[in-house]
Amino acid sequence: MPLIFATSPVEWLIVILQVSLGLGMVIFVHELGHFAVAKMCGVKCDKFFIGFDIGGYKISRKWGETEYGIGILPMGGYVKMLGQDDNPANIAEQVRESEASGSQAIATKEITGPDGEKFVVDSRSYLAKSVPQRMAIISAGVIMNVIFAVVFATVAFRIGVPYIPCIVSQTAPGSPAWQAGIRAGDEIVQIGETENPSFMQLRSGVTLGDLEAGIPFVVRRADSEQEDTLLIKPMQGKGLARVGIVSPSSLRLAQEMPTVKGTPAGDVASPFEGGDEVIAVGGKPVTAHHQFAAELVRHSSEPLEITVRRGGEPPEDDRFGPLSGGEEVTITVAPRPMRRLGLVMEMGKIVAVQKLKQSAKASSRATSSTRSAAPTRPN
Repeated sequence: MPLIFATSPVEWLIVILQVSLGLGMVIFVHELGHFAVAKMCGVKCDKFFIGFDIGGYKISRKWGETEYGIGILPMGGYVKMLGQDDNPANIAEQVRESEASGSQAIATKEITGPDGEKFVVDSRSYLAKSVPQRMAIISAGVIMNVIFAVVFATVAFRIGVPYIPCIVSQTAPGSPAWQAGIRAGDEIVQIGETENPSFMQLRSGVTLGDLEAGIPFVVRRADSEQEDTLLIKPMQGKGLARVGIVSPSSLRLAQEMPTVKGTPAGDVASPFEGGDEVIAVGGKPVTAHHQFAAELVRHSSEPLEITVRRGGEPPEDDRFGPLSGGEEVTITVAPRPMRRLGLVMEMGKIVAVQKLKQSAKASSRATSSTRSAAPTRPN
């Protein structure tokens, strides 16, 4: 669920305006349904307002017989129809408003009031309309909202929405994914019956999957593009079931707070800027976050030149795709030596063994019970 963060009066004002605009759009569509059907049924509409004109504070203009406007309180809206009131207890006032005067040269209609008394009312009043017409007018608001939702959901589906791809950033030591030999850079192309899943679909597939028999995974290897089929049994702990896969990270820096003060990247003379995209480390091009992380580990004890693309533009069909254009800026980041107390922990019991391919000439890898936790929470 998205959260709203605002730290200044200006930001709060922007949030309030955004909420008001969204709410006003929903209300506008709802009231437009009432208004359109009322007009089609021949009902006279005196007002069509978004927001309430409390105290007469409004921006409005009259076209024909209807006044269109925006009220000062943007928390609702209404259509004022002749002789219509949402409160059934006000039927007497509805009849009195709809009642036609003998001096008026208008079409009239005779109706029967709640007590059986006959009234002659304006034929364009809400009360003069048949029961099916009144039902259509009242129901039109909700129906219009449903139509609006379907139309915009279709548009949003065609445009697409951002999602986290199912590319492995890392695996938690000892986890089922680690034991199955899944490595950083591998891509999950199928989980169960779901093909090309997003990372959210991976999480739900693991949570709702068969914890006893295991879940079939199809993994495309980063080094060979080969697809392997694996059966992985999720690990059930105190929380939800997990397989130990960490979601991918981007090489593009956030627009706000791209660096943290007190760190080597935050203390350099020529700081990184929001929107920069890392394209090389130490002169070696990188196209994925796990390559970037590997270079940081490989050159952890020496100054590191990080090249970023600044001011570039993403592809038109993918705003999260690699940037092009702009300028390349190289920033030197000093190393940060690790400070230690000199304590060496005793090796604990082996809790998991990783399965390797038969062709791989490497020794088995194991993890101890004293292993460090992953920097980000895996799924």
